Amino acid sequence: GLTDRVLLSVAVATASSDALVMWSLPPEDAALIDLDDATNVTITPRSKVMDQGLSMYQLALKGSAFLPGESYTFTIDAWTSISDFDTGMTAISSTTLEILMNNPPRGGAMTVDPSEGTMLLTEFFIETYGWTDDPEDYPLVYSMRYYTTDPEELKGIIPEGKLSYATAVLAQGQEPNYLVYCVARVRDAFEAVATVTASPVVVNKLQSTYDLSVAFETSLAGAVELQSIESIGQIVSAVTETLNSADCSEAPDCASLNRKD
Repeated sequence: GLTDRVLLSVAVATASSDALVMWSLPPEDAALIDLDDATNVTITPRSKVMDQGLSMYQLALKGSAFLPGESYTFTIDAWTSISDFDTGMTAISSTTLEILMNNPPRGGAMTVDPSEGTMLLTEFFIETYGWTDDPEDYPLVYSMRYYTTDPEELKGIIPEGKLSYATAVLAQGQEPNYLVYCVARVRDAFEAVATVTASPVVVNKLQSTYDLSVAFETSLAGAVELQSIESIGQIVSAVTETLNSADCSEAPDCASLNRKD
C-alpha cells in the first residue's frame, strides 16, 4: 500500500535554449528501479531539454516501483547542451535528493464475534486493532467489508472513517460450510494502505422464504427507526446476496439465471 505516485521536483536555471537535465539513481538502486522503464517505473521521462531561463522540472514515478520503508537517493545532472551529453562531457551542475518511502500501517489483527450465527438474525461485533505506524503518519482511518466466495466481490460493513469496530448483520455463507470472511482496510495520512482478514465465521441461512421475508422486514424497520444508513445497506446487501445465491441444482444453467452456484 504505497501511494500511487511519487513526484520529484527541481528548479532549473539555464543560459542556453537546449540544456539537458537527467535524473539517475546509484548503481545499487538502478539495478532494481530502471528509470527508462515507462511501463513499471516512470510516468514522465527521466530527461528533458529545458528552455532558457528558470523553470521547474518534475519526474513522476509509480509508487509500486519502490519498497516501503526504504530510502532512495536520486541525482539530477545538467549539461549545457545535448551534444555535450552525447560526447561524454561532464555535467556542469549536479544535485541529489533523498526520499524515504512510507511504511504502511502494520501489526494489526481482526476479530469477529460470535463465530457462528444466522443471516439477519445475528449481530456480529467486528473489530480491528493493534495497528502501528510512524508517528508522522497518523491519524489512521478504517473501513470494513466482507465476502463469501470471491475476495474481489466485497460487500460493505462500514465506510472509511475513524471507527475501528462495527456491529453488523452479514449475508449467509455459501453451502456447504456457510463461511464468511471479513476484511479490514487501514490507511494512514500519506495514503499507505494495509489489509487484514479475520478468521472465517459461519453465517447460516434462514430455513424458508417466509423466514427471510419476516427477518428482512423486522431488521429493516429497526434500521430505519435508528436512521442507520450503514445498517440499511448491510441488510439489503445480505438479502440480495441470498437471493442471488439461490439453489440452482434443478436448473439447466445457473449462470443464465444470473445466480451463483
